Amino acid sequence: FRSGGIATTLNAQTGKVLKQARLTGALEDYYASPIGVDGKVYIASQHGKVVVLRAAGDWEILAINEFDSDIYATPAISEGELYVRTRNSLYAIGLSDPAGSVKHAR
Repeated sequence: FRSGGIATTLNAQTGKVLKQARLTGALEDYYASPIGVDGKVYIASQHGKVVVLRAAGDWEILAINEFDSDIYATPAISEGELYVRTRNSLYAIGLSDPAGSVKHAR
């Protein structure tokens, strides 16, 4: 994933580009690494958005979540929660909870 919302899928064995496209709705600058779990890819933009993509097929955007400030760190996943560190706060978001319960610390 790179700036401007350009996503690329590579063949893990050969490195050959399988697909590359610009994701409408996710046109941001990205410095954090994408992470994947349960068939979804989470990508944090510099400008405080976390884009959730379906990991296979057409890269459907499942959600775009906006946070209070810039994000430079790669989110982390542990024990069913997604941890997002913004410039001002740390969020823990429940991945198994359909409502996506959010814990917030400053």
